Amino acid sequence: GAFHPGIYHHSNISKKSVFNTAQVLLGLNDAFIQFGDSKYKSASELSANWLIQQYKSNRWINDENYLPSYYSRVSMALAVSNKMDSSPAKIDVVHDSLSEIAKAIESNGFINRANFSKRQVTFLHSFVYVVEGYLYSYMITGFPKYLELAKRSVDFLLGIYGKKKALPASFTSSSSMTFWYRCITGEIQFAIIL
Repeated sequence: GAFHPGIYHHSNISKKSVFNTAQVLLGLNDAFIQFGDSKYKSASELSANWLIQQYKSNRWINDENYLPSYYSRVSMALAVSNKMDSSPAKIDVVHDSLSEIAKAIESNGFINRANFSKRQVTFLHSFVYVVEGYLYSYMITGFPKYLELAKRSVDFLLGIYGKKKALPASFTSSSSMTFWYRCITGEIQFAIIL
């Protein structure tokens, strides 16, 4: 049920990716809804079950022993899957993982650990991934805390835009941002959720 990271190549076929599997899970769920073919539902269930097995001790298992905040989209994918095929294990992982990730969201809305790896800056793209994860998880589960967290981070970005008339391309902290280039992917994602 798992999918590999990055570009398809024989050298990484044995590696498995929590995040990429969750993104494919979203596609499998949509394919089942669109086409009604049970092969998509079966593949979706395999992927969801693999993801559940990757969540141990309040962490998604990954190469760096690092809980990126943008894994809120992994939780979102499981919430979507749970809507199609309800399971206590799925919804428990959704709520537990989102509770853990919420610890990275500051009171001003800045999101820590939204970077793709510990050694990178946080791009607007991955920052908005976190917001999407909480917003769509709220829309699926109705859990008000998820909406509050998403709104807090949206307000953080809108505050920056109000002052700078631009969104930062990347961040290293809530007060250290880069504006000399643009993160078009992140800007489009942000526009969609507004």
